[in-house]
Amino acid sequence: MTITKPKQRIPHIGFLALLALIIVVGGSVYVLEYNALAKARGEARRTREEIVRTKLEEADLKHVVFEATDLKKLQEVAALEGLTIEAEPNYVRIGTVPEAKNVVVLR
Repeated sequence: MTITKPKQRIPHIGFLALLALIIVVGGSVYVLEYNALAKARGEARRTREEIVRTKLEEADLKHVVFEATDLKKLQEVAALEGLTIEAEPNYVRIGTVPEAKNVVVLR
């Protein structure tokens, strides 16, 4: 004998639907957050690579500057140009003329 109850609802259909909705929404949020994290990791890696590249360029520029201002190289250039090194140089200051006797200062 078969007993049918066509008018009776499944007792916990609302709870099961809510549970399925929570799982779907939670999974979607998880996937979105994971994608954001993966994107942030990639951006951090690219930023680190850019920092390393920039530091290498900075080191190359410093090397060029230090090489150009090397004392031996400066002395060689001075000798080629006929310049002499003064032990006590007199610098020009605004409003004064060092060791000048017959000089007119125009103001």
